[in-house]
Amino acid sequence: MSVAGRGTVALRLAPLFEAVVGLDPDAGMLDRASRAAARLGIGNASWVCQRAEALPAGLGSFRAVTFAASFHWMDRPRVASTVATMLDPGGAVLQVDAPGYRPVELAAEARQGSLPFPPPPDEALDQVERTADDVVALVFSTSSTAPHLFGDRREDCERDVRQILAHASASGRFSVRLPDNIVRIWRLPA
Repeated sequence: MSVAGRGTVALRLAPLFEAVVGLDPDAGMLDRASRAAARLGIGNASWVCQRAEALPAGLGSFRAVTFAASFHWMDRPRVASTVATMLDPGGAVLQVDAPGYRPVELAAEARQGSLPFPPPPDEALDQVERTADDVVALVFSTSSTAPHLFGDRREDCERDVRQILAHASASGRFSVRLPDNIVRIWRLPA
C-alpha cells in the first residue's frame, strides 16, 4: 500500500509487487495517479480515496507500506499504530520525504490551497532556479504554512512574502539549494 498522492512511489514500485493500492484523500491526485498508471501500462494498481486516519479501511494486509512526502500531513501516532497492524510478518514501512521538490507547475495549485505531493525532478540537481511565484508556492505547500492555517489573513501573508522577495531579488529569480531526501524504514520482526 502506498499513501499515494500522484502515485509517484506506488507506480515505481508496482512492477515489484503482485498488486499496489494507492491511498489519498484527494480524488484529483488519484485521478492523476490512475492516468499515469494507464500511460505507463501498469495494470496492477488500484486507488482508494480515503484519509490515512481511516485505515485499515478494509484494505487487508501488506508486505510493504510507503509514505511519499505525506506522513507529516497526518496524525502520525494514530496512522503508524494502525499501519503496524496491517503489515505482514517481516513487513516494512518506507517513509520518503523530499522536502525540496515542488515543481513550477504546482505554484497555482499551492496558492489556491491544495496539498501538492509532486514527483521528484527528472534531473539530479543540487540547486534549482525559482521565480517568486515558485517560492510562494513552496511556502504554501508545507504542512506548517498551508494556506488554511492563515484563515482570512492568507492574502496578507502572500503579500508580505512577495514584498520580502522583491527586496531580495530585483530580477525575481532565486537560486534554491535542494535539501537531501530523507528515507526512513521501519520493519516488523519476521
